[in-house]
Amino acid sequence: MSTGESPEQKLERLKRALETGEGQTIEFKEGFPDQARDLAKEGAAFATSNTGTIYLGVTDGGKVVGIEEAEADLLCDRVTGVCRDNVKPTLRSRIDLIRHPDGLVMEIIVPKGPEPVYYCGYRPYLRDNRMSRPAESNEVKELHEEHFRAKQLQPTATDAELSEADRAKSEFISLALTTAAAVMGEWESAELRRIKPYIEELQYTLDYLGQEARRLAGETVSEEFPPLRELLTDLGARLAEAGKHRWYIGRECWDEWLAKGQDATDVAERIISYYRDSFSLPEDQKAVVLSTVSELASQVRHQWSEHDHALVTGNLARLKTTLGSIGGDLAKYGHLLDLWEDSDIGALREKIIELSHKLRQIETAYRQQPYETIGDEAAALASEIKENVNDIRQAIPRT
Repeated sequence: MSTGESPEQKLERLKRALETGEGQTIEFKEGFPDQARDLAKEGAAFATSNTGTIYLGVTDGGKVVGIEEAEADLLCDRVTGVCRDNVKPTLRSRIDLIRHPDGLVMEIIVPKGPEPVYYCGYRPYLRDNRMSRPAESNEVKELHEEHFRAKQLQPTATDAELSEADRAKSEFISLALTTAAAVMGEWESAELRRIKPYIEELQYTLDYLGQEARRLAGETVSEEFPPLRELLTDLGARLAEAGKHRWYIGRECWDEWLAKGQDATDVAERIISYYRDSFSLPEDQKAVVLSTVSELASQVRHQWSEHDHALVTGNLARLKTTLGSIGGDLAKYGHLLDLWEDSDIGALREKIIELSHKLRQIETAYRQQPYETIGDEAAALASEIKENVNDIRQAIPRT
C-alpha cells in the first residue's frame, strides 16, 4: 500500500482532485457502497478507459466527510476483494490512506488494464466523463478491434531494393499470411474461452480479422493472385458469420459457433497451404519468425519466474493475463511456421502450440483451479523451444 510518497504529497494530490471534481479520471464516494458492484463498476470502467482514482470519504460535491479510522484496514481488504472477485479480468489497484483536516480519505488508484474491456457482473463498463456506464456493443467491438490491431503481427520482412510494385506484393502476401495465421492461432483456444470476457474477446477478434481479410481481397494488388484473393474473400465472409453469431442458452448454440469458427479456420489453413505450395520461401523470413518465437519463449520463462512475487504482491491476475497474451502470439507464429515443411520445423511447431495452450489454460483458470504445475511445465517447454530454435537457426544459411 505504501508508495514512498510523503503524507504532504498525498494530501496535495487529494486537494487537487477536490478542486477538479469528478470527471474522466476522478470518482468520489462518501463511503464503501452498500452494494460491492457499485464500486466494482467504477474500477472496471477505469480499467477499460483510462487510469482513474476513486476516493472513499468524499461526497459527490467534493466535501470530505472521511471514513472511520477503526475500519480502515477492513475497508482496504474489502476493496482488494472487490477488485479481485467482482471485476473480470481481475484488476490491480493501489490503495492509500490520506489524512485531510476534515477526515481520513481512502485513495484507490486503478490503472488502465492490459485487456481491452473489463466487466462487472458480466457487463462491460467504460468511463464517460463523470459516469461509469455499461459499454454499448459497438463500443466493446471497437475496443477489441483497437486492442488486436495494436498487437497484430507485422509483415516479416521486405527487401529495401524491391520496386514499389514488388514491395506492395510482398506486403500484401505478408499481411494475408499473418491474418490467416492469426485466425488459426486465435481459434486454438476456443474451447478454453467459453465464458465472458474471453468469448467476447475471441468473437470480436475474429470479426476484426474478417474485416482485414475482406480489405486485403479488395486491394488492387490482390488481382495478381486470383486464388489468394478468392480465399481471402471466403475467409472474410466466414469470419463475418462468426462475428455476428447470436448467443442463446443450450449446447446447440455452442456447436453452431464451433462450426462457424472451424469453417473459417479451414479456409485460413488453405491460405497457408496455397502460399507454401505455390511459392519458394526465403530462409531469412524463417529466421525472423524463429527469432520472434525465441523472444516469446524467453518472455514466458521470465514471467513465470515472477510468479511467487506476483502472488505475494497481488499481481497474479496481471501475470496470468500477460501469459495468456504471449500464448496468443505464440500460436500465431507457430502457424506461420506451417509455411515450411521441414521435419524439425514441424516438431517445433507442435511444441509451440502446446505451450500456447498451457499459457491460455493459466490465463483462464478460475481461482480454485490449480495451475502452478501447468506453469512449471510451460516454463520448461519454453526452455526446450529456445534450444530447438537455436539449433534450427544455426542450420539456416547466412546471406
